[in-house]
Amino acid sequence: VERSYGVWKRRFPVLSLGIRLDLSKVEAIIVATAVLHNIAILQKEKIPVTTNEIQEQINLVNSVNNNVTNDNIRNNANDRTRKNLINRHFGEMC
Repeated sequence: VERSYGVWKRRFPVLSLGIRLDLSKVEAIIVATAVLHNIAILQKEKIPVTTNEIQEQINLVNSVNNNVTNDNIRNNANDRTRKNLINRHFGEMC
């Protein structure tokens, strides 16, 4: 399962870099990338390779995210929203 997420994130780097849009748009983007990822698997597309440029951007975003502290209430709300989104769209797959 973790490998699948890694391939999905390599195919759509925005998933690693973070999506800075309204939650309603983020949900549609995540679902669309999941559908496109599954189509790519069915079509036997090659697994994408992460370029140095993309990896540098991912590392930069991750380092910034690690240095940012957020209010616990906001984090809990975001966690709940993310978990609800995942369960709603991908719960049947488990």
